[in-house]
Amino acid sequence: KMATAADLNKPIIWAVDFAADNIKTEKLMELSGHNYITKVMGWSPDGNYLITCCDYPLLWRDSSKGVKQIGKLTQDDSEVHAMHWSPDSKRVLIGTQKNHLFLHEIETKQLIKKLELDYIPVGMAWDPLNNYLAVLTTENCVTIFSPQNLELKKKVSFNIGSSKFSDMNSKRLDRHIAWSPDGEYCICPSLEDRNELPIVCGINRTKDFTVTSVYAGPSAAITCVSFLNMLFKKDREFYSVFAVGDSDGNVSIW
Repeated sequence: KMATAADLNKPIIWAVDFAADNIKTEKLMELSGHNYITKVMGWSPDGNYLITCCDYPLLWRDSSKGVKQIGKLTQDDSEVHAMHWSPDSKRVLIGTQKNHLFLHEIETKQLIKKLELDYIPVGMAWDPLNNYLAVLTTENCVTIFSPQNLELKKKVSFNIGSSKFSDMNSKRLDRHIAWSPDGEYCICPSLEDRNELPIVCGINRTKDFTVTSVYAGPSAAITCVSFLNMLFKKDREFYSVFAVGDSDGNVSIW
């Protein structure tokens, strides 16, 4: 199944057939419960749960009878800009317009930890080994947290000189970051795109979370990065592959 946001406040659930020569989709149902347009949503890695967010996060469960709402998660009644599931589907992290992070336990629907940041969280990723959380904020920094209690581990700045978010051309708050499938690299778009050459920064976990690689382009504000969920081996070395997408609809592969 696939979930998409609609122009109204009802996300749509689709059946997707990848076996066909041409991928086929069938609309199954609309989800009611939000007062505004849903901007952030995501399936759990095990495919059993869905979270949809706008004014508040709703938790849904998929079954043979369809997708049913089973709960509402705690937050601060402001717009949700980012969320990410733990790799074991047991927890979810949510970031809001009011600079808050909310860490939830899915089985009990309980709030584990609330943390106030100095800036708005606009992108987040949970490392596949379940050891670290990475959160990109409008400070143009990525902060590394413990996924157990949101303890701060490291803060990495992408700023050049005295750059500030208020000075940047792009004010987009939809930025997706990603971990490599082996958990070694976290790839994040820099919010600094005034020089018309947007960059993506590679943070290396094995190098104390320092930026060890920088990738340019495509051409506009970079809104998302995504890894292929496998590694490739060549000449006794392993490689990972990721895609970078910008706000003009361009994609580059690295």
